Amino acid sequence: MKPINYLNILFVILFSMWISGSAMAHGEADQNHDAAELTHEAANNITQEETSIKEEVVNETPEVDSQVIARAQFTTKVVDREPVDQIDQIDSSVSPVYFFTELTNLSGKTVTHRWLYNGTKMADVKIAVNGDRWRAHSTKNMMPNWTGPWTVAVFDEEGNEITRKTFEYSAPVKTADMSETKKAME
Repeated sequence: MKPINYLNILFVILFSMWISGSAMAHGEADQNHDAAELTHEAANNITQEETSIKEEVVNETPEVDSQVIARAQFTTKVVDREPVDQIDQIDSSVSPVYFFTELTNLSGKTVTHRWLYNGTKMADVKIAVNGDRWRAHSTKNMMPNWTGPWTVAVFDEEGNEITRKTFEYSAPVKTADMSETKKAME
């Protein structure tokens, strides 16, 4: 004879209560359903509070930890593990955009480049650091309509933000067509 698995029985009971409770009209009284709703509401409140706390932390601008970040910058290209330029603003005709970091004292660790667009996470790029001085970059293929502020926040393995940089991705500057200008002058 098989032993009774009380967890499976509990699961079946709770699941059936949940199904029957979700089918009820909002005005019907059911203590188990009300308790489940309260638990669900409490869980949502905790999740919302945790989310707002995390958002507050992400929106803080940390001091650059010079013990682990020697350089951090946006660039239009990386050649031989070095950025070719430094950008704070670029028009949306340029893609991809690179984020370069020179990391120190993090050998054997992993850092994350978190790409944020108007405060919304667009990508997390994990980077394994394999030396005491490690140059690394991540790239983001940009869409022309993604204009506005872009930020990359760099996190250590424990989730601590160690630096962040922001650049402005703007609409391309329109130049007048010379042939149209000549026609207008004639």
